[in-house]
Amino acid sequence: MSHNLTKQPAEKKVYEFPPFDLTAGSNIASVQSITITARGLVAAVAALTYENEAYNNNILQLTLLGGTDGEEYLITAIVVDSMGMVGEDDVELRVADFGWSVPDGAGHIYLTPAEYITRFGYEETLLLTDTNDVGRIDKDRLGARLLEATAFVDGYVAKRYLTPLSPVPEVIKGIIADLTRHALHGVSVSDVVADRARQARASLKDISGGNMVLVTTEAATTTTSGTPDFISPARVFNRGTLEGF
Repeated sequence: MSHNLTKQPAEKKVYEFPPFDLTAGSNIASVQSITITARGLVAAVAALTYENEAYNNNILQLTLLGGTDGEEYLITAIVVDSMGMVGEDDVELRVADFGWSVPDGAGHIYLTPAEYITRFGYEETLLLTDTNDVGRIDKDRLGARLLEATAFVDGYVAKRYLTPLSPVPEVIKGIIADLTRHALHGVSVSDVVADRARQARASLKDISGGNMVLVTTEAATTTTSGTPDFISPARVFNRGTLEGF
C-alpha cells in the first residue's frame, strides 16, 4: 500500500477514493462504515476526522480535517452497492506540517521547505533531518540549510544580478535544492548527490562569469569579485546512505 495523500494539520482536503470494485453494472448505494486509525508514529496524536461524505457511481469522496504532524493514518471505507454486495478499500494518509518562516534578520530563501520535499520526497527528507528520531521532518534544520545555500548562491549571482532575485529562476531553485541536499547528507553522501552538488557549483560559476544568463530581475549596477566557499555541516549521516540518490 502506498501513501495516497499528504495533508497539513490545519488543511481541509478533499480526498477521492479509487473506484471500488463492485458488482458489474452497480453503483454505491450506501456507506456502511468509515474508520480512521492512527499508526502511532508520534506522541500526543490528534484525531483525523472527515466530513461531507459523498458518493457517485463507484466513487467515494471525503473531506479530511485535522491530524498530527508526522503521523500516518489508515482510512478504511466499506460500502454497499445497489446489488447488496459489500466493497472495501484502504488508503493511507500522512499528515505533515511544511510551514516554516525565515527568522527575523536571517535573510531570505529561494526554495521553500515544501518545494524541497516535493523534489526529493518525504521519506528521504525525514531521514536526513530527523536527528532526534521523533518521526517528524526537522523544518528548522532543513530551513537553516536552505538559508545557507541561498546565501552561497547570492555570493555568486550578485556579481551580475540584483539580489534577492525576484522572481526566482527555476535553475536557481534546482541549484539550491542540490546544495541543500548535499549539506544535509554531511560526509556520508552518495556519488549521485555529490555529483549534482558539483554541477550546481559549476553552474554558479557560469552564472557569475556570464556564461549562463538568468531570466530574472535587473542586472547589477556594480560588480563584486571573488567567489565564496560553501561550508557543509560536519554531520555524519549515521542512518545509512540513500542508495540510488
